[in-house]
Amino acid sequence: MRKVWITQRKGIPGCYVEWYDQLGRRRSKYFAPQHKPYVQNFKARKFIQLNSDCLPPGATIEISWSEAVEQYIASKKAEGLKPKSMADIHNTMNKIAKYCQPATVKMFGLIMVNKLITILQDQNLSPNTINKDIRNIRTFITWCSRHGYLDHFHVRNVKPRAKVVTVLSNKDIKKLLNACGNDKQWRMRILLAVTTGLRRS
Repeated sequence: MRKVWITQRKGIPGCYVEWYDQLGRRRSKYFAPQHKPYVQNFKARKFIQLNSDCLPPGATIEISWSEAVEQYIASKKAEGLKPKSMADIHNTMNKIAKYCQPATVKMFGLIMVNKLITILQDQNLSPNTINKDIRNIRTFITWCSRHGYLDHFHVRNVKPRAKVVTVLSNKDIKKLLNACGNDKQWRMRILLAVTTGLRRS
């Protein structure tokens, strides 16, 4: 298996992640001191990339939930997302942390997502509001999968609630007809609407 290691060079702040590529050439990537939290994750990703042919299927990088979320939010901020979109992402991530409490990204799966959806439904949130969180979750899952933190899985949107149609009773229809008196035109309109199922629109 190809190795990946971290080195520090004299007189240079920060560190380097180094490896040999498939052609045996020595490669490196520099990390400034302020980027130290990302060094181990890059090293792990590079190791999986170099050894993908001999790693077991589904091998992923172990990373804490808080660290992955921090990286994800930083990447979205770097993409230039609008403040409203960033606020929505923060809101969704906070809900997951509050109600699901995954310690690592590997723990986050469909069972946790369904748990979150159930909790949000119990709070009488609209399907549109819940689906906004689901869209953010899907984007996060794709990002984690691309970085080797998580096996990709699909999350479906919540279906809109079926509208309850109020049907007039026979008593209600009689009241309407009686209210028409001798006005045959209105009686005909009411009977037409009742028998054909015409809607107000």
